[in-house]
Amino acid sequence: MKLRGLPTALCVLLLFLGSGCSALQSALDVQKPTATFQAARLENVTADGLTANFDIGVENPNSFELPLSAAQYKLALGGVQVVDDQAKPKAAIPAKGSLPVTVPVRLNFRHLLAAEQAISRSGGNIPYDFDGALEFSPGKLPLAQNIKVPIRFSGTLPLRDALTAVAKDPSVLTNPDARKVIELILGKGILGGLLNRLEGRSNP
Repeated sequence: MKLRGLPTALCVLLLFLGSGCSALQSALDVQKPTATFQAARLENVTADGLTANFDIGVENPNSFELPLSAAQYKLALGGVQVVDDQAKPKAAIPAKGSLPVTVPVRLNFRHLLAAEQAISRSGGNIPYDFDGALEFSPGKLPLAQNIKVPIRFSGTLPLRDALTAVAKDPSVLTNPDARKVIELILGKGILGGLLNRLEGRSNP
């Protein structure tokens, strides 16, 4: 009895194994992206707090797209850790390409008061240390695990400039913690003037 379908079956099997090996090799050859710090910006000052946006340039050396799935971070102000959290920026680094990624860190005024002494010493431009990691998904590659790229950098957050602008929006002063931070940075005299302006608006 001749097995006429055997050569065809063998060919199909070999093709399947070959494609599987190729996919496995691709998974094993995944290269880590590189992450380079670009800038730190303070925005969205409200009665609840403010947002520190950390801009990071990411380069993908692979021949396939890498979706960014999460960003873990710890932020210290003046040597005092104030935040340990994660964000989920929506980004996908193109194959053999680069993309700027922003990691937003929301800071309430109670976070800032945890570093009260450092803020007072710094005069408002407070040193920070950012320690975290960007986590990438390998997409459709089989057997590949998520890729973590450590990110660590230090600099100075210009709190004085960000909070000086609060004079244009005295509603921020409705938060007692905000008033304490503003007094630390801008001084009691400026705070008193802002409070008087706020009272004047509420009592025409």
